[in-house]
Amino acid sequence: MMLNLDLSLQQAFLADVVFWPGDLVKSFVAALAAALIHRAFPALLVRPR
Repeated sequence: MMLNLDLSLQQAFLADVVFWPGDLVKSFVAALAAALIHRAFPALLVRPR
């Protein structure tokens, strides 16, 4: 963003920080979904020997 939009570091940081809450929510939902799927199908992570 700094190079393409000719922004300072502070301006680029402030433009990016508005997306952090949504990204945190998406990460939490993905982790929750992975935990629930692993609980329902524990054999999915077992590697055959």
